Parts: sequence; C-alpha cells; structure tokens
Amino acid sequence: MSEKRRAFETKAIRGFVLFLAGLALLSMIAGLFPGISKYEHGALVEIRAPGGWSYVGFVLAAALPAILVWRRPRPMMLFAWSAFVWIFGIVVFAITFELNFDWGDFTYVQHVAQYVFDWTAAPLGILVFFVIPPVAALYAIVTRVLDHRARLAALPPPPPTLPVARVVR
Repeated sequence: MSEKRRAFETKAIRGFVLFLAGLALLSMIAGLFPGISKYEHGALVEIRAPGGWSYVGFVLAAALPAILVWRRPRPMMLFAWSAFVWIFGIVVFAITFELNFDWGDFTYVQHVAQYVFDWTAAPLGILVFFVIPPVAALYAIVTRVLDHRARLAALPPPPPTLPVARVVR
C-alpha cells in the first residue's frame, strides 16, 4: 500500500470518527433537555426527555471501541466497530423495548431539544448502522484486491526457459 493512500485513509477515517463524535455529543446533550410536554385537557401531565441517561450510556458504551478505530484507522477496524455497535444495539433494544400506548385525549408539544435530538440521532444511527458496514467492507475488499495485484505486478519476471521440444510423427 502506498504511503499516500495510507495517509488518505488515516485522515478520512479519523475525520469521519470526529464527525460521528460531534453528532453523538450533540444528540447526548439535546437528549437530556426536556423534549416533549404531554398535556391532558390543558393540564401538564408529563415532560419527557428525548434520550435521557439511558441514551447517553448507550452512546458512550458504543463509542468506546471507536478509540481503537482512532488508534488504528483502517477500513476493517471501522467495519469491526460498526459490527460491534450492531450487536450491542440489538441487545440494548431487546432489553429496553417497551410498548407505550397512550390512550386518551393527549396533546403533545415538542420543544427545540426534541428537534435537535431528532436531527442528530437519526443521521448518527443511519451512518453507523447502514452506511459504515457496507462501505468499509467494500473498500477493504477492493483495496485488498488492488494491493494483491500490485504485489504480483511488482514481482520480477520468471527466468527465461528453453522451448519444449515435441516429437511429431
């Protein structure tokens, strides 16, 4: 692999990890503020935070392996991190899933923190769950094939041999 491509990969992957960290930080901060107010017949019943502390814990636990991606910025490390987040996300979803049906005459008011949370958590989830795995895996496979071809092309040519004699009857 050329040093130029290695430097490009390092800068691109680290920049992407910083972008994801910024989205995660914004969504965690917005997730702690009041997001939705629930009213019943004009009286305030409940105020919900968009994410809460459970979301902060999930994002921090899912982001810890990103330190390994930062230290060794390679496409397969990025893919391995996203696979970990997939597995971790499924486990957390299974543990925390609940059906919450509000039957009644309720009015919901969304606050700014809910919008900020929605516009930062949604792209974060889409990127980590649906964009990184195929792109990182495809890039790793293509570059591995190209590196293998480059190594084969760099090999010295085989030594010349004499032609094989054939007897024709």
